[in-house]
Amino acid sequence: MTFSQTVDKIFSYASLGASPSLERIREIMAHFGNVQDKLRYIHIAGTNGKGSTSTLIASAMTESGYKTGLYTSPHLVSFCERISIDGNMISEADLIQISSEVTSFTDTMEHKPTAFDVTTAIAFLYFARQGCDAVVLECGLGGRYDATNIITPVLSVITTVSLDHKSVLGDTVEQVAREKCGIIKEGVPVVSYPRKKSCCVFNPQREEVINILEEVSQSKQSELIFADTDKVSESLSDCDKTEICIDGMRFTSYLTGEHQAANMLTAYTALRKLRLTFEGLTAESIAKGFGKAYIPARLERVQDKPVVIIDGGHNLDCANAVRRFVDSNLAEKRKVAVIGMMKDKEWDRVLEKVAPPFDEIIITRPEGTRAQNTFELSKEAGRYNQSVSVCENPCDAFSLALSRCGDEDALIVFGSFYLAGEIKENFYL
Repeated sequence: MTFSQTVDKIFSYASLGASPSLERIREIMAHFGNVQDKLRYIHIAGTNGKGSTSTLIASAMTESGYKTGLYTSPHLVSFCERISIDGNMISEADLIQISSEVTSFTDTMEHKPTAFDVTTAIAFLYFARQGCDAVVLECGLGGRYDATNIITPVLSVITTVSLDHKSVLGDTVEQVAREKCGIIKEGVPVVSYPRKKSCCVFNPQREEVINILEEVSQSKQSELIFADTDKVSESLSDCDKTEICIDGMRFTSYLTGEHQAANMLTAYTALRKLRLTFEGLTAESIAKGFGKAYIPARLERVQDKPVVIIDGGHNLDCANAVRRFVDSNLAEKRKVAVIGMMKDKEWDRVLEKVAPPFDEIIITRPEGTRAQNTFELSKEAGRYNQSVSVCENPCDAFSLALSRCGDEDALIVFGSFYLAGEIKENFYL
């Protein structure tokens, strides 16, 4: 198979085996000798921030001398982005080879797996064969029945929890939290996103989530550690970087947005706990790792004149983060937004938060059957902004927005990783 055919084959499983279960991934890995059991994991769940937190932790582990696997989703441009070691994506050749092995077996299974089951199996095999010292494993969706949840980690991490994927995870924050807390294992410590507001945290872990974290961790006899805002003496964020002073030491990341300070504090707290297992971790190597961490489409500046920022955010917490970034860093600029969203998101509440500060909004439709129609989006955006237009094709919408910006203006792409990926691939690769 070619690389494109391989990815198509993986996604051919997408609508199959949708019932929540770990039995499919267990069956696949049993066929391959349960090689995943030979590795040490940091397992990460959450609604927002888990990609950034995972990347920060993995980068620090690499800088500390450990061969570190990182499993994330979704990808932005290349499927290979999901599986990497020490910042290097799996090669297309390796993906083709391992996928062929996995799908040769999964095609024979009575209960067909999901695409995420297959992808997770590929990742497990790759990390094991490459002899990783550690693997940072990000949940795809939820936690309890996520395909990644067949492992026992050395540490679990729960980032900020809020409503998302309601059709799968539940209609209340409490229901979502219980699904996320499904990754907490007997006797394994768990680190949580901060519980208090401070100079570095504007959206602390919700009280109802904290209650469930405490209940589940106690029942599992797992130490629960909240990232401690009292350790932070200073925090600042601008268009270029995020800085935070923890335990008297300054850490800098080029992931931007005020919310990244809380992600950095969460990652730092996890890494401090991991020093009991990975003795090579030092404050200096953590700082170097944070400085090298990169993840695309998280308020990513891809152009300077005009300023162009791409963000794959798609829920209310993401909208809050983007709004704070715009108000703090772009207030004096003329601002244009290109927005496209999925219909299963809280697009009405997101637009209420994010639409008002822009001088112009162009509504578009990302690829895929889940995309919300532009009429509904533009109608809702028009409630909060006087200058809203529609351009169905995302690339045409972006070109139009760019043509309306001068060198001193700002353009933000927001609302969906699908939209972010289309713009990144067609304009900035």
